[in-house]
Amino acid sequence: MKKINWYVPKINNYNNNYLNELIKTNFISEGKMTSRCEKALSKFLGAKNVIMTSSGTSAIYLALRSLGIKANDEVIVPNITYVATLNAVKLTGAKPKIVEVNTLTSTVELDDLKKKINKKTKAIIFVHISGRSGNFKNVLSFAKQKKIKVIEDAAEALGSKFDSKRKLGTLGDIGCFSFTPTKIITSAQGGAVVTRSRAIAKIIRSIKDQGRTKKKIGGDDTHDLFGGNFKYNDILASILLPQIYSLEKLILKAKKNNNFYRENLKNIKEIKFYKKFENEVCIWTEIICKRRDHLFNFLLKKNIKCRKIWRPLSSFKHVQNNYKMRKSYFISNKVLWLPSSLDLTSKELKRICSQIKKFYQSTI
Repeated sequence: MKKINWYVPKINNYNNNYLNELIKTNFISEGKMTSRCEKALSKFLGAKNVIMTSSGTSAIYLALRSLGIKANDEVIVPNITYVATLNAVKLTGAKPKIVEVNTLTSTVELDDLKKKINKKTKAIIFVHISGRSGNFKNVLSFAKQKKIKVIEDAAEALGSKFDSKRKLGTLGDIGCFSFTPTKIITSAQGGAVVTRSRAIAKIIRSIKDQGRTKKKIGGDDTHDLFGGNFKYNDILASILLPQIYSLEKLILKAKKNNNFYRENLKNIKEIKFYKKFENEVCIWTEIICKRRDHLFNFLLKKNIKCRKIWRPLSSFKHVQNNYKMRKSYFISNKVLWLPSSLDLTSKELKRICSQIKKFYQSTI
């Protein structure tokens, strides 16, 4: 039986004209095509400043650096997130302060956040797991009250909205996006930073280009900031640009997949879905399920690939702490991401749901 992958990138609608136009110029590093991506994303997000980066990880790192985060500062990070969020903090020399998450949304638990902040807390990274806003409104309000900067890790939330108008990634001080193969649009690697502040945008553009503060003819440049090479490039931009133009169609497909699963699996008592937010774009459909690992192995034997949610950050050896967070471990042991490719057919979706039903019927 044909294999169904957990996620397959959808780049087959890329425009050859963009790539051919670029190659004819012989200049393929960050340039005009990258600028076109920034402008297209700016228009889609309704954001003033969009800066393309080499990855989502570098986007978070650059966001932290632009806010002046340094050694001995503390940054709040949720216990359930991809490890890149944590790594970006550690790259700055700052200390990640891990907080518990809410079992209803997998996003930051506000009560635990309030216990963990202190005078060293300089920023909160709010991760929009699978495109959810969760309790972001309350966290954002609290952060403003305490005058703590907020960075949105919106790597999984491109297209999701906070309300009927504003999109996730545009409400905090800085928003960060990723374009790896499992995102709604992809260029294999790459990321973007979004901010309302022209001053922050200027710092980020400098840091990502070896700290270059002034570019002069003949190489007589000035590098007044410590930076690195976190630039995007025009080859990747030529692949990403047509996908940005197709985002609305891709979003509709992601919503269709998610709705199909919710409708067809709603009567299985061993399965629960996260609360559905009206304006979310769930790029990976999650189920909170009993006997998660057994179901995972059962589907794998049926040539259906799923993915278990990440292990809690506090479980990793390089994270030096004694955090025991019951909710995080519950999520880590119960949540499964179902196949969520944007090219899934109705027949494949029915097959997946049918096999899940068979599993639970056979284990009653």
